[in-house]
Amino acid sequence: MLRPRPAAWHSHPHPNCVKSPELFATGLKPGDARRLPDDTKIERYGKTIHPSYGACKTDPDIIGACFTVHGRLSAWNGTPTMRIWRIGTKRILGVENDILPEEVDNRMDWGVDAYGDFLVCPVTEERPGEMQMVCIESAKNVIYKKQ
Repeated sequence: MLRPRPAAWHSHPHPNCVKSPELFATGLKPGDARRLPDDTKIERYGKTIHPSYGACKTDPDIIGACFTVHGRLSAWNGTPTMRIWRIGTKRILGVENDILPEEVDNRMDWGVDAYGDFLVCPVTEERPGEMQMVCIESAKNVIYKKQ
């Protein structure tokens, strides 16, 4: 059973991306996935966390406490596309899956920088010489500037 997240980069949809969260059943062979009807009943085992997708703080991949970063969010060539420069340091944080809070996502584009205070949660450990991956829970005091 799969419940994929929607494509993060709305202005550049790919043919294999979903537009909204949907349920799929799949086997082990490539191309074996099929969409399930919206009214499919699924028996759940274990704890369900709401929202079950798209939320940073409740993402099961989080490995530590969330923290606030004063920085510049911008789009870069390469992976991940969205990165935060921690102002006053040489550290760059990569945004996991390029997923942004809706209010930021609506204003971001190539050639736009967002300066502000970002509440981020770590997805990877901080290591010297490596980009730490995070997800963004929220953003405050954001100022947008064209490059």
